[in-house]
Amino acid sequence: MPIPGGRSDHAPFLNYLGIPVADITYRNETSYDVYPLYHSLYETPFVSEHIIDTNNLAVRRKLFLSVKNSIEILAKTDKCLIY
Repeated sequence: MPIPGGRSDHAPFLNYLGIPVADITYRNETSYDVYPLYHSLYETPFVSEHIIDTNNLAVRRKLFLSVKNSIEILAKTDKCLIY
């Protein structure tokens, strides 16, 4: 997971309110960082679900890999408590 940047949507939560945030993103195989409809009038749930990322496989895969990596890191530290 990348460190959230200062120009991100969640910057006000982190910088002004002090609320922890996470930047969970996925990238496609093109050279673009974001897809062409990002933050446009046409970025709707329908487009996301049926055209850009059908079955939400890319999002779910990235999310679970991030959680898995976090668990592995915690398991290797001395501060991880075993219940």
